[in-house]
Amino acid sequence: MRILAAFTIAVLMGCTAPNDTTPQNDQLVLSVQRGLNETGFRDVDASQLSTSQLAALHLKLSNRPPRFGYDQIRLQQEIKVILGWSDK
Repeated sequence: MRILAAFTIAVLMGCTAPNDTTPQNDQLVLSVQRGLNETGFRDVDASQLSTSQLAALHLKLSNRPPRFGYDQIRLQQEIKVILGWSDK
């Protein structure tokens, strides 16, 4: 009987929990925002991005040497794809 009551409570608590219970990491958001600002995407608000977009952008932008010319253009194109702005 106790197991059934515990199970019922657990199910009810799960039903009332919000869909997105994992808060975004503020440090990750700030890091991505800084990288976006440095690559010409100042208008993008990193706090509004999904967790998967933040992760992909963090991997793309972190620990990278300064890029110029073709490398900078390619990086901007890759960021556009992550943001869903690709021209395809």
